[in-house]
Amino acid sequence: MLEHITVYRELVGSETVDRALETVAPAVRAAYESCVPGAWIDVEVSRQLYDAMAAAAGRDVVELHGEVIAIGYGRALKGLWRSLMLRIASDKALIGRAPLLYAKTFDGGEMRAELVEPGRAELEVHGWPQMPAVHRHGIACGVKTVLELAGRKSLAVDHGPTATGVRYRVRWSG
Repeated sequence: MLEHITVYRELVGSETVDRALETVAPAVRAAYESCVPGAWIDVEVSRQLYDAMAAAAGRDVVELHGEVIAIGYGRALKGLWRSLMLRIASDKALIGRAPLLYAKTFDGGEMRAELVEPGRAELEVHGWPQMPAVHRHGIACGVKTVLELAGRKSLAVDHGPTATGVRYRVRWSG
């Protein structure tokens, strides 16, 4: 969470983020202020923070958060060793890690991932039928960023609701 706030500050400015923090409910602000690196934060708290920062910046929350996800994942995965490991990882290994990353990020629902064929995968989140748009799109941006960093090309990630959550269809080449 704190990493996301750092990227928000870079994209929209610290003054904008500080102004946004003044507009959220006291409990939301307290949850943010008590957060330490690597700590878990309630998904509803994060959504309210993202909404407030986007509103303060005059930006669409889904679009802005997608930029934050891409930059944050890019930084986390660009170290030399990690880049090397991503480049040699198979499609099956990359897609197989998606549920683990999901579980480390969200406290609601469960993700299943399947490599359907080379260059095509399906991921489904079950148990979170009302997932906010900012998180649906954020997951799509995260999947796309990881695959791009792993050298996959011509990426497309489509997503839509299911009765129990969200389905992602991912396509790429290379």
